[in-house]
Amino acid sequence: LQEVQKENFGNKEKQPDVSVDRLTVTIVRVTKSNAGVHYFYTDGDAVWKQSNGGRWNIKAPFEAEIKSGVMGSFFLVSESGKSVRVKRVR
Repeated sequence: LQEVQKENFGNKEKQPDVSVDRLTVTIVRVTKSNAGVHYFYTDGDAVWKQSNGGRWNIKAPFEAEIKSGVMGSFFLVSESGKSVRVKRVR
């Protein structure tokens, strides 16, 4: 059950009572689009897209937590404490 919850964490499709409010992940790759938006790739093949503007200068790999916020938002928080609002795209 925990593995299914981890796989579906942040996915906007209807999920059955997901009670996980944070997820610990390893970010294995960070890319930046031409528009300046960062994409974060986890070791579990999930991809998270930066939702708000801002710089990101932490190099992968690193440990992070993805925390759920209010109104369906999510935050990626690095082990150093830097955070960015993200949206799951895969």
